[in-house]
Amino acid sequence: MTRLMKPSRRTFLAGATALGTAALASPSILRAQGRRGWDRPIIAGLNGREGDPTDISIRRIPEILAEQFDIDIVIEIYPSSQLASDIGQLEGVQNGLFDIASNSTASFAGFTDAFHYMDLPFLYPTWDEALRSVTSDLMMERYAKAEADMPLKMLPIVGGGGYRLLSNRLHQAKTPADMQNVKMRSSFGGAVIDMNTLSSWGAVPTPLPWGESYSGIQQGVIDGMFVQPIWTSIAGFAEILPHGTRVPSNWVGQLQVMNAATWAEMPHDIKDPFMQAAQIAADEGSALDRKVEQQFIDKLGQDGMAIYEPTADEIAEWRAPALATWAESGIDPDLIARING
Repeated sequence: MTRLMKPSRRTFLAGATALGTAALASPSILRAQGRRGWDRPIIAGLNGREGDPTDISIRRIPEILAEQFDIDIVIEIYPSSQLASDIGQLEGVQNGLFDIASNSTASFAGFTDAFHYMDLPFLYPTWDEALRSVTSDLMMERYAKAEADMPLKMLPIVGGGGYRLLSNRLHQAKTPADMQNVKMRSSFGGAVIDMNTLSSWGAVPTPLPWGESYSGIQQGVIDGMFVQPIWTSIAGFAEILPHGTRVPSNWVGQLQVMNAATWAEMPHDIKDPFMQAAQIAADEGSALDRKVEQQFIDKLGQDGMAIYEPTADEIAEWRAPALATWAESGIDPDLIARING
């Protein structure tokens, strides 16, 4: 994979001011006696909008550090993919263009296989089980693998919109029989598990960048997508996708990462409080994410999308072919055994 050439941080900071956001010069922080700090702004390029759970989980870190640890830092946040596309954000944080990025597990597919298993269908039956998994010993092992593969520093995972929603422009899909030959957007960047799941339901997976999805539906390149309600609603897809189906197959976590050199440079006495604050902030973001999931389902309905709730028997029809794809996922059988155990 072609990597971005490592640019000068000075060049980046100069260019970033053209975005119309606050200047990024190092702040002059007046600290009370006994307070600690780091007089170096941390730059975060995020794909979520300001106020979204994935944005809040980074935005809250300096506030928690100040309130609970008497530590002052500044994180300059550029939401809504202002600095780069999804893949560009991950390349940028590895190469030092900026310090923090976050994205869904599928976007990491071209960089590391550490999190492939998280895209397995019907892996997490409930929100509670999903949230337990992201702080498990297994997850810490996957963190270590990702840090070696990319390299970077993993921050705590935050909920990335809850469970995906099937939506399409053609007809209501009650069972996989209704998905035959429907062209469905699949994650861009080599997410084979995502494609296998859609194929198991009879759909035609069509890789397409998120930013091209709306026009892709308008032009008939794709007929639908399998995306969390929050993003489906915010991007206005209810206007062009009249049919939705709640198939509780894929819970999505948002992986948050920091540039390895930034982490190494951070003062030693700030690192542990920083990670504690990041976990608190991620927990807050996940709690909000869980709360608003149904609100965005309701909003999609209000905006014109008819959302179908499959019966238990119909869910079983979605589940059986999806689970059969686990064997062809390319994931280490020993890892699958641990997941099932």
